[in-house]
Amino acid sequence: MKADEDIFKALLKKQPYHDTTDCDSIIRFGNPKSTLRLTVFSNPYCSPCTGMHKRLEKLLQQVENNISVQYILSSFGENLNPTNKYLFAACLKDKTGSTMQILSDWFEQGRPQKDDYFKDMGLNIERPDIEAEFAKHKAWIFISPMFGSFVDRT
Repeated sequence: MKADEDIFKALLKKQPYHDTTDCDSIIRFGNPKSTLRLTVFSNPYCSPCTGMHKRLEKLLQQVENNISVQYILSSFGENLNPTNKYLFAACLKDKTGSTMQILSDWFEQGRPQKDDYFKDMGLNIERPDIEAEFAKHKAWIFISPMFGSFVDRT
């Protein structure tokens, strides 16, 4: 699969399709103009999601950042939602384009510390733009053909 792009494309086309736009998430990296966009549904506290993030880092290196990746964040419970908001705030505050590194640092160092990881970063998660981003991620999950049937919409 690594050596034959046609095999990758064939497997990719078998996956469920969900229409995406550049406006689905601010958590994006890679080439925003790429014709191939991967949307990753991720939970900041999920161990397999940590592993997938590491795989995406390697993939982006292999393809020389020539794909577009965006993350849709969810959580195991309402009490963990502030973490998603902190990650949104960190990405919005970053002016160096290092969204991938922000997530890498979180998965590597932040998870065990939970929200304490963000305490010295001067992030305000009680802002309208953070709430709007959080609402976009939640809405994406509700309308996704892959997840919509599993989500309690109440």
